[in-house]
Amino acid sequence: SDKISLSGDFQSVSDIKLLAQLLKPEDENSTDSEDDALPPPGNQKLGPGDICPKKPKPIIRPSDRNVVKGEGKSCEEIRQFEDNLIGVEDESELDGKETPEYNIVYKQAVTSEDVFLQMNCKTPATSSCEDIILTINLPGETSDTVELTLTKDHCLINARKFKLSLPLPHQCDPDLSKAQFISD
Repeated sequence: SDKISLSGDFQSVSDIKLLAQLLKPEDENSTDSEDDALPPPGNQKLGPGDICPKKPKPIIRPSDRNVVKGEGKSCEEIRQFEDNLIGVEDESELDGKETPEYNIVYKQAVTSEDVFLQMNCKTPATSSCEDIILTINLPGETSDTVELTLTKDHCLINARKFKLSLPLPHQCDPDLSKAQFISD
């Protein structure tokens, strides 16, 4: 009586032992490839990362961290290149010129729809501001001695005593921008 009939009741303890052997997992020496990819059974929770076989992570050496892929340039070389793009001069070119005090104020056009109905999706963040007001204090300078260069993302002020090279927090249109010199 090695056969078990599942349609009937279990008659003896040996029937239950044979059923337990049928339901028992196979040996660890099994060559079933589907079971090898799964984690061992237990109280572990499976997640999306357990579906595919794990790939080893690449080893990053400290010398690889300062080199950008594909370019072969170090971070310092890239920083110098970006500084040259936005017009930042070398510190040796300042030659005793001071950096003036400046203040950046963000201005937002707020209507009653914004305040009461909140229809325009504006936030108090600077990204919702339409205007940037840049105030620069240049004591002792006149409008004839101040040179202003404005690009879409950079402001350069050159005067007798002062020099300011300032990247702007938001892009602007130099053709629509206004500059005004107010003497004290």
